[in-house]
Amino acid sequence: MEVIETIMKEHNISFEEVKQTMQKKRNSNGAFNDRIFLISVDEKDKEGE
Repeated sequence: MEVIETIMKEHNISFEEVKQTMQKKRNSNGAFNDRIFLISVDEKDKEGE
């Protein structure tokens, strides 16, 4: 939390702004409530596309 507060002060960001951004990301990307984690990603070879 100490690091987060220092970053917020350095960039003049309020805790309310952080909370609003977190909520927007939760709404668009979901949250970790269900403990579902991304393990890996397969990426197609760009030359083979």
